[in-house]
Amino acid sequence: MSLGNPSLGLNNSGVYLMSGDPWLTSSIATATPQYVDFTMFCKSFTLHNTGSNNAIRVGFTSNGLSKSNHYFKLGNNDSYSGDLRVPGIWVMSEGGSAPYELIASLTVVKEVDGWVITGSTQAETGNVRHKGLPGVG
Repeated sequence: MSLGNPSLGLNNSGVYLMSGDPWLTSSIATATPQYVDFTMFCKSFTLHNTGSNNAIRVGFTSNGLSKSNHYFKLGNNDSYSGDLRVPGIWVMSEGGSAPYELIASLTVVKEVDGWVITGSTQAETGNVRHKGLPGVG
């Protein structure tokens, strides 16, 4: 018999107060949008374009990168650090390949316990909540 104990979720402030679990990768952005999945919600991340002449677009939806202007760019040797509660990010190079390094501080909130970021209207489909954020594409 389940006790129905509450789990730690997106709105539990304690998961953002403690230090996060480290997650990192080195990879290559291409001209096709690529999703970098943290599997857990992060509390912060840092992305560094490690020396390509091609800028890297960074966004929160595939459409935000390729079909609208809802992204920011990192040029050669540029970095971005931010405290953002997201389950992953989208990256894409402007041209050829662009190597990057990414480190994130992960919470204990599982991606499946959160919401899907979308530029569409906020909705709920079955067990999936869609977080409608017009500024992400």
